[in-house]
Amino acid sequence: MKEIKERIDSLCIEILPNKNRKASSLKGVRTMYNKKLLLTKLADTNEIYIDTIAILSSGFEKLMIKNARSIKDNGQTLTIHRAVINELKQAIENGSPEESNTANEKFLAIKALEEGGIIQYVGNHLEPRSAAQQYLELIMLYRNKKSVSLISNNDELIHDALMQNTIQSFSGTPVTAFKITDDGELAEVEAIHTYEVGNTDSKTSAITEDHTARLLKMFGLH
Repeated sequence: MKEIKERIDSLCIEILPNKNRKASSLKGVRTMYNKKLLLTKLADTNEIYIDTIAILSSGFEKLMIKNARSIKDNGQTLTIHRAVINELKQAIENGSPEESNTANEKFLAIKALEEGGIIQYVGNHLEPRSAAQQYLELIMLYRNKKSVSLISNNDELIHDALMQNTIQSFSGTPVTAFKITDDGELAEVEAIHTYEVGNTDSKTSAITEDHTARLLKMFGLH
């Protein structure tokens, strides 16, 4: 899973629209955490975007186990761009056996959460750009219209999302960003400081009713 995360991270660095950034320059990051927050409390007031790297994190299922039932009971939803599904499918088809298995497990989890009624999708699945770039565009589009929170374990994407709060024309609610910890908690990111350190056949598994039912039960949505 480390290799697939690094591949997607490197792709995100290349395509994020920052004219002053060189793809090879942002190799060092320092994250400043502010506080931990319940996902259901955040969903009360904010539209929540979850990116590919967060879903691939080891804490994603734990976060959903702790929060999915409450999110459903409260009539809340989490937003996933269809580009995330594309990236998971690409990893399933083109990754190593370990990467493929991990991505497939995450794909099945998302489909179970979708069936459980707590996932809503945005975006065009035919759009070739990465989920990271398209999430950033959504944040830029809606920052003055609604309260938006990004859940991502991608430091570069979080950095660019939080940078929107420094734009003088910004007049809405500040964008907030969170990482998923290994134990399935949601940790708010106060800031990320970057510094330079130098310049086939598809293997997608069928989603069986039994497997989906097991995942729904695990997330408390059965």
